[in-house]
Amino acid sequence: MGRTDIQGVLSFECNYWSFQQEEEPPVYPFCEEEVERVSPYRMEMHRVSYLLFSVMLSGQIHYIVEGKDYILHAGEAMVIPMDSLYTQESFTTGPYVKQVLEIRGSLVKAYAAGLRLDTVRQFRLPDPEEISGRLRRIGKLLRENHSGDEPELIGQTHYLMSFFAGAGKPVPSLPPLFYRIREEIENLLDRPFSVTELVRRTGASHSTMDRLMRRFQGVSCREYYLGRKMLAAEYLLKNTELSIKEIAYRLGCSSPFHFSNLFRERRGLSPSSFRERSLKNMQISSTPADVPETPHPPKTC
Repeated sequence: MGRTDIQGVLSFECNYWSFQQEEEPPVYPFCEEEVERVSPYRMEMHRVSYLLFSVMLSGQIHYIVEGKDYILHAGEAMVIPMDSLYTQESFTTGPYVKQVLEIRGSLVKAYAAGLRLDTVRQFRLPDPEEISGRLRRIGKLLRENHSGDEPELIGQTHYLMSFFAGAGKPVPSLPPLFYRIREEIENLLDRPFSVTELVRRTGASHSTMDRLMRRFQGVSCREYYLGRKMLAAEYLLKNTELSIKEIAYRLGCSSPFHFSNLFRERRGLSPSSFRERSLKNMQISSTPADVPETPHPPKTC
């Protein structure tokens, strides 16, 4: 599958193992995927039947694996073990570029257990471009599907499994208070930002909240609030017929003028110009059925 332009996705490429063999190989790269997404989305929770490697090239994404939360940042990689129940969303994290490798095989579960890749791992890559290059090489070989390339594909997969096993250690989930803070900020998107109200709702001091948000989200509470509000604004502008005035009041802005100034400051163009450009992009785009990420509206919409 080649790259394609669809709503909210600047580029998407997905390449599958299609070599004809009498028996399933012990370990092989079933699918290599690379996606650049600018609109928020949420994937349905499901249980994976493969070993999954995720590499973040830019931005960040929120994973939930077996009920535990993880934020994968640019330059980091993550291992999601076979049979894990997981989902991912970017409503709370923003645009991103990531690569994914799905590994299957008759012995992959046993091999992964031997390498201790049967627990969630998250770690910073010493050389993201080197690993990204290997993933793209796998994608290229899968796409071209030339007979005789199977040994290199399997070899590259074994290398990455060994590398991920040596580079990453099992990680705990993030502090519960961090997610409580984010949840309460989400609940405040329909009104002006208030530190006092956020302190009242979470029971934590302003300095504690900002410290946790900067450490695990990379921005302050207020910056997260404004970024999340702009994502909600983009969604409403692109996917509803609400007027600029209605959107402004729905997002807690004191006036359409204030909303327009805030949007222009954050996005570099007015809300009406953004809506016009989005409509033009939608008219020339198509949505293939096999793109696995389906956007859903933010909670405040």
